[in-house]
Amino acid sequence: MATGQKPRFRREPPAKLEIDGVVAAERAREDMLARLLQASDAELRRVSGVFNEELIGLIGGPDDLPWVEGAVYVARQPNAAGLLLPTLFVPEVPAAVLMAALLRAHPDLQSPIVAWPERRCVFSLAHARPVDRALLERMGRTRS
Repeated sequence: MATGQKPRFRREPPAKLEIDGVVAAERAREDMLARLLQASDAELRRVSGVFNEELIGLIGGPDDLPWVEGAVYVARQPNAAGLLLPTLFVPEVPAAVLMAALLRAHPDLQSPIVAWPERRCVFSLAHARPVDRALLERMGRTRS
């Protein structure tokens, strides 16, 4: 992939990859926040996340991640374990090449990295922390 060239993706049926995370923005972010607030403390302890006013990104086992309509489920790539891509998208270059290009373009990013083609965004889940109910409640109050 040439320097400065934007990665291209094609939409394909879900690959046979195990889901490792979920990202949610806009309405799905609000629904994810509500779903997390309904979860038990035991369920919350099984996922880690990053949160801001724009999105929620969670990592955890496929059976531990909440299912929310409109959320995007991501999976680690076989040849680039630090790269998580939406399960419905396949890069037109090998995942390892894409990962190297993303790290060149964004040298401060740490693995695991999510590339979200539909939103044209790249972000790290390296600072994901156990989900904290008090934080979720504060976020819920500030969005009301």
